[in-house]
Amino acid sequence: MYKTIDLLNSLVNYTKKYRLGCEESVLRNKHMNGLDGNEKIEQKVVDAILVDFINFIGANHSVDYVLYTNDLEEDETLNKGGIRTRKAKKGYVR
Repeated sequence: MYKTIDLLNSLVNYTKKYRLGCEESVLRNKHMNGLDGNEKIEQKVVDAILVDFINFIGANHSVDYVLYTNDLEEDETLNKGGIRTRKAKKGYVR
């Protein structure tokens, strides 16, 4: 059995690896998604959808995960409780 926080943290890690190649992957797999292959998919839209989906999964497990798109770009660590922490540009740690 997994903990919800472990699932969400794992999804974030996979998302960080996937996000920059997302447009290419989606267009390559156009036969699976109904696109014609000529679409331009903006990175900020990709990031927004990925973050929204992860937060949606968290909410459906009664977790307010509070993932932001900039979390996909910043270095994050997990504290001992498995909670995401990050160093923001001005030194703020959430």
